[in-house]
Amino acid sequence: EIGSLVKVKGTVAVEPGILGAQIFYIVGSPGIQIYNYQKDFPALRVGDYVEVSGELALAQDELRIKTKEKADIKISEHKPPPAALVFTVDNVSEENVGQLITVSGEITDKKSSTLYLDDGNDEILVYIKKNTGIATKSLTVGQPVAITGILSKTKTGLRLLPRYQSDIALIDAKSALEPQVLGEVASGDEWAVAERDRKMELFKYLLILAGGG
Repeated sequence: EIGSLVKVKGTVAVEPGILGAQIFYIVGSPGIQIYNYQKDFPALRVGDYVEVSGELALAQDELRIKTKEKADIKISEHKPPPAALVFTVDNVSEENVGQLITVSGEITDKKSSTLYLDDGNDEILVYIKKNTGIATKSLTVGQPVAITGILSKTKTGLRLLPRYQSDIALIDAKSALEPQVLGEVASGDEWAVAERDRKMELFKYLLILAGGG
């Protein structure tokens, strides 16, 4: 219930100050926002496994845990950065809010801080927060990309929040559309091989005639 005191464990997927000065996210099953009004957090790194105690709250239709002080967040150990789960856009749902996910598709619309990504099944809003420092000038409508981020929810719906520049990766459409089998002979080489075979057959035939003579 909202207002309950809870204790949870999870892995830091984005440190405080990136997606908001008063928040960070931990992921596990699936994930949740951690909030502190005073911005009172311990020194956290992506990959830190933490235990968080606080009050379960709701902000803009998204669950969060409100902590009172940095002592409410205990670092147990440091692990590798959490891996993102790969989704098609139509499979992304409210059950995944707070999780670190990756979706791929084509940019169908672009504004100063927002992108729309369509994978042919559905589209999703990608929101670029200022503190991430992510540059989008090189991105264009029609470009295929893979975007990783925290799935968030507001009153207007779901959105994907990239954390770092590396969360946006360009997809090489040409290489994807033109696979090359290793060891395969190119069409131009096939003609050259056939021509050499014909010359060899002619040479053998002449040798036989010479031998008979």
